Amino acid sequence: MSVSQENHSQQEINQFYDAVIGPRNTDYYLRRFIFFDKKNKISPTWHWPSFFVTFYWLLYRKLWLYALIYFLSPFLLTISIVVISIVVSKDTANIIGALISIIGILSFLFIPPMFANAIYYKHCKKKILELDNSYDTHIQLEDLSTMGGVSRLALLIIITFNLLIIGYVLKNGYSVYRDRSVYEEVASAVSSVRVAQNMIADYYRKTKMLPINLAEAGFTKKILSNTVQNIAIYKEDKRYAITITMDIEPIKNKVLYLIPFLDDKNNMVWKCQSTEIPNKYLPSPCHKK
Repeated sequence: MSVSQENHSQQEINQFYDAVIGPRNTDYYLRRFIFFDKKNKISPTWHWPSFFVTFYWLLYRKLWLYALIYFLSPFLLTISIVVISIVVSKDTANIIGALISIIGILSFLFIPPMFANAIYYKHCKKKILELDNSYDTHIQLEDLSTMGGVSRLALLIIITFNLLIIGYVLKNGYSVYRDRSVYEEVASAVSSVRVAQNMIADYYRKTKMLPINLAEAGFTKKILSNTVQNIAIYKEDKRYAITITMDIEPIKNKVLYLIPFLDDKNNMVWKCQSTEIPNKYLPSPCHKK
């Protein structure tokens, strides 16, 4: 025999609510449940936790089926868009897909917080109605406390998942910052030898020869940088280049080459390349194809 609200006073029903809600935010949910009882129907309210962390809140409150539906919904929407794109024309599929996406996003944002209290109310009422009325009230309250409340496992999963997310973000954030810093140092090193490139071009125009070192071209300026190990001229047989040896991790001791050649108007232009430094650290003109 199940528990019926007609056979119990509001005070007894509130005790059942207290038990099934558990010690977390009991007063908040009890006020909403009493409000629904007085109206004898559910209605939209607003629930901030389910707005910001819908899936986690559903797990935390043991709303397993709703959590599964919420988790699978994006995949179902995606599948529906793919199916529509197959059976209708491209333009129509784009319009329908856009509408489904907009409706889906708005639904994901606003439906859970609008009906979270109502869903939880229905869930708790169901647990109460499932009680065997032949048992003592004390036993019924213990049963409700076991069936309801919050999930410690879900809380542990939520905390662990959030820590993993934070760790991932911090790790990748540092990686992005480091990559950007190295990129800027390489770009700065390339810019720092522009004067040397111009001097070599002037030297070639005057002598039709390439200097064997930077000093011969008239470049005696020292590059003051903690990230550049050395700037020199590499000359072997027909190969000629200004070399920039980096002194910053993770490209320490790796070399960037600035190679001169003549264009159609007999002007010296420079090609930037490196076989050792990854593209993500190089200015775009230096990228390996």
